[in-house]
Amino acid sequence: MTVLTDVGPSSPILLRDMKHSVIERNHSRKLTVEVYIKDVLPETFEADFDISSFKIKFQTRNTAFHACHNSANYNTSFVWNPQVFGEIEPQDCSCTVNSVKIAISLTKTSEESWNRLTLHPSQTSFQSSSNVQKINRARTPLSSSENLNAISEQETITNGNFNRIPDKHRPGFVGLDNIGNTCYLNSVIQCLINTIELKNYFEVSSFMEDINRDNPLGTNGSCAINFSAVLRKLWEGLEVSIAPAKLKELISQKVPQFAGYMQHDAQEFLTFLLDAVHEDLNRVKEKVYIEDKEDASDKSDRMKAKEAWDKYKLRNDSIIVDLFHGQFKSCLICPQCKKKSVTFDPFLSLSVPIPTLPKVYTIHLFYLDTKRRPEKHSIEVKEDATGHQLKDILSYRTGISSNELQIIDILNGMLRNVVDDDILVRNPNFLVAYELCNKPGLSWHLVFQRLLEPVTCNKCDLKVGSSKFQCSRCKAAYCSERCKIENINVHACHLKSRYKFVGVPFCVGIPSSGISFQELQLEVLSHARRFVEVVPIKGTLDLNSNEGEEVGETSLNDYFYMKCLNEDGEGIEKRFETNGLVNPSTRYLTVDWRCNPESSVCCSVKEKQLDFKMIGFVNDYALHVQDCLRLFQEPETLSQEEAWYCSQCKEHVQATKQLGIWKLPKILIIHLKRFSFKNSFTRNKIDTFVGFTLNNLDLSPFIQEVNESAVYDLFGVVNHKGSIYGGHYTAYARLLNGKSTDLGQFDWRLFDDSLVESVKSDDIISKDAYILFYRRRDHLETDYESNVCTNGMSSYSDLEVDENGGGECDDFRTMD
Repeated sequence: MTVLTDVGPSSPILLRDMKHSVIERNHSRKLTVEVYIKDVLPETFEADFDISSFKIKFQTRNTAFHACHNSANYNTSFVWNPQVFGEIEPQDCSCTVNSVKIAISLTKTSEESWNRLTLHPSQTSFQSSSNVQKINRARTPLSSSENLNAISEQETITNGNFNRIPDKHRPGFVGLDNIGNTCYLNSVIQCLINTIELKNYFEVSSFMEDINRDNPLGTNGSCAINFSAVLRKLWEGLEVSIAPAKLKELISQKVPQFAGYMQHDAQEFLTFLLDAVHEDLNRVKEKVYIEDKEDASDKSDRMKAKEAWDKYKLRNDSIIVDLFHGQFKSCLICPQCKKKSVTFDPFLSLSVPIPTLPKVYTIHLFYLDTKRRPEKHSIEVKEDATGHQLKDILSYRTGISSNELQIIDILNGMLRNVVDDDILVRNPNFLVAYELCNKPGLSWHLVFQRLLEPVTCNKCDLKVGSSKFQCSRCKAAYCSERCKIENINVHACHLKSRYKFVGVPFCVGIPSSGISFQELQLEVLSHARRFVEVVPIKGTLDLNSNEGEEVGETSLNDYFYMKCLNEDGEGIEKRFETNGLVNPSTRYLTVDWRCNPESSVCCSVKEKQLDFKMIGFVNDYALHVQDCLRLFQEPETLSQEEAWYCSQCKEHVQATKQLGIWKLPKILIIHLKRFSFKNSFTRNKIDTFVGFTLNNLDLSPFIQEVNESAVYDLFGVVNHKGSIYGGHYTAYARLLNGKSTDLGQFDWRLFDDSLVESVKSDDIISKDAYILFYRRRDHLETDYESNVCTNGMSSYSDLEVDENGGGECDDFRTMD
């Protein structure tokens, strides 16, 4: 352990910048700056806000941070004073401090997006004035009878390591700090604490009677107690946000895969968390041994299901089982002797597959005849379709041989991919198909169009025309010597001209023996005029005239020139000579239009709005969560690795298996299986939109126990945005009233780590939905109802969490 000696105070160190991230949502005035600095001393922290900047001052025990600054020690104060991009409301800004970061909540004066913080250090310019809001360690105690919703906005509250102006924060609007890729944890917890039955169960100390400290599968009660502590803090409303560090540590100890700060799957965390809490609260103190054997009797399904459930409850009995556990009916049929085996198994959540919809590709077809109207074809194919399959469909529709079609994928006028016959078509941007001439001896070349725009400063983008501060190699220009010097490192890495691609690329055929430059120009011009409108600015040539054949070759060459390109869209050779034969060395060519008004010859080039004929009808598919449930219940044949032993045939067989829902839980969790793993190397996320119902979801068609009620209301959604390799979790949740079927104590809120805000019900259904939390409509709260005070949580017995999860001390709210 490092021993800190007593060192006298030193002068504050002004920080030019700090490692931080900015969280900003569209159409919101809230912006959060998370500053990553460990071990800040809370009693030394101060924050000032004015309309155009903020300043934080702190001391830290972080010796690694000290080492980055000369003569710094634990008595050294650090000051960071950035100027913000826009204006803020000082009185509505706040800060929180924990062991890993400082979270600064800014309120902008408007909902306009900043998209950045734009830090300009000005540590010495900060002036204290009447419009400056200060936060420090001044304590304003609250009596236990005060209503948290009635706290004055000017009072300062200090609670443990958190400092904040209460502002408009209140119970149900407390966020969870992201302590290192923990958005998966935060989103799950926010949905669980909005489960009314769990809230009522954990907010009073009587749940301690269920703690099972002797269960080797549990955590000696630590997980349940810490989950309750997090729930209480979130519903007390005394903080803007809290850090669930202790709970994460406990789960990591039980399940090592959650140790560290890597990204994880929210569904996996949800399963492990509920399992840990279940074992901590398991009312079964001594689990009896139950032999798992096949029931071959002629008992009814109802009798078998009841016996299976009773056996399960002999080993598992907790609030988690009461609320979240349902029962499957599994039926296996031997393909040889047709023997049927029916079993009943418990489940915590329904992991349902997402049906695969046909892929719809839009292909823009251009005919060889430039006067023929182009067509936009909508084509439905299976996933992982190849270029050959797309060509075959186009060929069937148009009568053009598939050998005379070429498909490419373009992005912003540039080549993204050539879709050859064996190429899998995945996530294309803009597919274009060309009809090619089948004349022997022709080689096909793809022609792009680029604009040689007015020269701009490579540093500040000011138009400078012909500049004396110009690179002799790449002609990159600068408006001043200062810009040239400041940008020299960036410029040296590129050394290339700036071009803008315009229009849609097109194909031209060039004989293997070559073509004259004049013939190539006329051929290219006939195609280019389909995509761009060219107006001469200097000179009298009308490039859009139908009399293109009569235009002199010298005049044509004045307005554009041609050269070869590589696959990256960069010129690799000199311009084509105006006399002699042209025989390009690559399959890519460019038409470079002269658009610089400073030049002696220039023109204006604009893209044309193309008029496509629409071909092909696409069905408007709309998946619903009930479609996922139907697919979940469809029979499947077991793989060889999953073969089932048939006691009648005396061998393992690939039986037919069908899962059905026998008993639905009071709280139903539906997990949409968006992440697919085809093999050890191929992983994918399914972004298909799946609709779901906010109220009155009727699942009666999917259950086999006819006496079971099956109408559910949604109260929580875990969302995942991004890809399987990198994304972000958020949650929507509302707290349903325990005595009503539709009224909510707290309406829909968005939980985005430390940010919490009200949202409309129209925002809840999106393609990002990953885990759905439903509450059964007939389940009116009686079993776990508690007397909740209107001004906050009910009183607790004096309990505390020690490092082992037990103990009976002073203040249960201590989390870390």
